[in-house]
Amino acid sequence: MTDLPPDLQATRAIEDRLVRLGAERTKLEAKLGENLEAIVDEIPAGAEAGIPFDRIAHLVGISRQTLYRWQNALAKLRDG
Repeated sequence: MTDLPPDLQATRAIEDRLVRLGAERTKLEAKLGENLEAIVDEIPAGAEAGIPFDRIAHLVGISRQTLYRWQNALAKLRDG
């Protein structure tokens, strides 16, 4: 890389950082998706234990509406 002019070296360094950040974002999104699924999968157990839906949402730090959206979206994905 030292054979490149300084401006191209700088551009390449930025591109390399952006590629690394993009890969990290992709990994984080996958982990977030797994976390979302795990939360939704716990809803029935929580309900069976007498934990209200609102409380479940509060415990995971989201609104009831968001939890409903996650639950509905995941059900649609799983149904095909």
